[in-house]
Amino acid sequence: RYPAKTSDGRLLAKGVETDRRDVPGLMRRITTEALQAVLVESDADKAVRVTAALVRDLLRGKACVSDLIMTGGLLRYTGKDIKNEANAAAAAGGVGGGSDDSTGPAARMANKIVKRDSGRAFAAGERLPFVFLAGQANQQDRTEDPMFAVVQDLPIDYQLIWSNKIMPPLKKLLEPALTKKQFEELFTGAHTKVKCTIASKAPGRMGSYFALNTKMAPEKSPEKTREKEMLVAEKEAAELVCYKCQSVRRRKG
Repeated sequence: RYPAKTSDGRLLAKGVETDRRDVPGLMRRITTEALQAVLVESDADKAVRVTAALVRDLLRGKACVSDLIMTGGLLRYTGKDIKNEANAAAAAGGVGGGSDDSTGPAARMANKIVKRDSGRAFAAGERLPFVFLAGQANQQDRTEDPMFAVVQDLPIDYQLIWSNKIMPPLKKLLEPALTKKQFEELFTGAHTKVKCTIASKAPGRMGSYFALNTKMAPEKSPEKTREKEMLVAEKEAAELVCYKCQSVRRRKG
């Protein structure tokens, strides 16, 4: 696992968050831009500025939801296991199972999907996309299918994504490259204390990012259109009349 600068000035990263599937897309973007600034451009201040701006947008709820999706594998957890676990959880009135294989965000989300759609089948090792929702439940039980969350307009937990999924690995990655002052500014600065202020059905709702822009351009009134055409015609006519002798001049061409 290492990030490096190649001989021709490109960023090369292996095994870090720039190419991992179990982190949000936003984390990959932050890591790539920060490492580009530090390693390729030798500009640690720029790395702090770029990262702070992206974190601020995230905590304000302005990050694109597609950048907040993670994926997790089911490992040894098969479709049959999922159905058995979902049935057991439903009988117990809970949301998750108790077996070792059922732990993990992807497995818990698979249980929810099966309870909603008994015909949904999963294969062992299949990777499932998910997002983390706001709430009081533990982290694993707050995973949800991104499309279901959008349709139901469910709130996403931006603070959890920053504090649990982005900040810890980012600290390890950037600590050697930043001064103490830069490090403190990046991880405790004012941008880390902002709150989501999205206005939709409720603050922080995901559906607002996927809503179609149905606002149409206002229709032009026929009367106003005709009036504008007449004004243009009068102006053109005036340009063809000599202001001294009022004689009509021929338009060239």
